[in-house]
Amino acid sequence: MKGMSHVANIKAPVFIIHGKKDIRVNYKHATLLKDKLDELGKPYEWMMKSNEGHGFRKIEMFEIIEKFLAKHL
Repeated sequence: MKGMSHVANIKAPVFIIHGKKDIRVNYKHATLLKDKLDELGKPYEWMMKSNEGHGFRKIEMFEIIEKFLAKHL
C-alpha cells in the first residue's frame, strides 16, 4: 500500500479525526490509514463526521480529544 510504509513504526495510539466532506484531505486516505492500523493491530480511535469538512471544530470533538488524551498520556 503506497504511502503506508511508516505505519508499522507507530508506537503510540493514534486519534483519526475526519470530516467526510473534506476537500483538502480525501476521505479515502483516512480510511486507508484506519485499515492499515487494523491490519497491524495498532491502537487508534476514529471520529468521522459525514456532514463536516476540513478543520471542523465542535465541542463534541474537543470532549473526545480530551478523553483520548486522558487515557493515553
